[in-house]
Amino acid sequence: MPHPMHILLAALSILAGLSIAALPLSTAFIPRLGLEPLKWGHRRSTRDAQITLVWLFAAVSLWVKPSAWGWTAVFLAPIFSILARRLFPKNIFVALDRPRRSKTGLAGNAPVLAVTRNEETVAYPLELIVPHHLINDGIGGKPALATW
Repeated sequence: MPHPMHILLAALSILAGLSIAALPLSTAFIPRLGLEPLKWGHRRSTRDAQITLVWLFAAVSLWVKPSAWGWTAVFLAPIFSILARRLFPKNIFVALDRPRRSKTGLAGNAPVLAVTRNEETVAYPLELIVPHHLINDGIGGKPALATW
């Protein structure tokens, strides 16, 4: 019976691809890891290594024995490559500058990040902050940065 090396290589390709999203997110799900996985996951060299491994394992899997496993890995490789580029911090952390303010419209129980400076209070709804992570604004006549 032949050794199922092609299955192992295809599985490694898929795992390397999944690590592209899992490495930076592991900090949120396993706080004891600290911030190191987040730092490593957002390095361009780490992303490039992950993409290289995805393609290498997929290609070798297909070369060892053409099978559905290898073709699946080759099919997923470009998806993982695009994911790696889209999740890069320069694409994720796009600051929102001077958001539009409104005196009304928030529900009484809406989760907000509130800031008070020089008698001026501003509440940023989390639904506004979460997609951007950064909000540049002016509060109380001075520049302010709200982060999430």
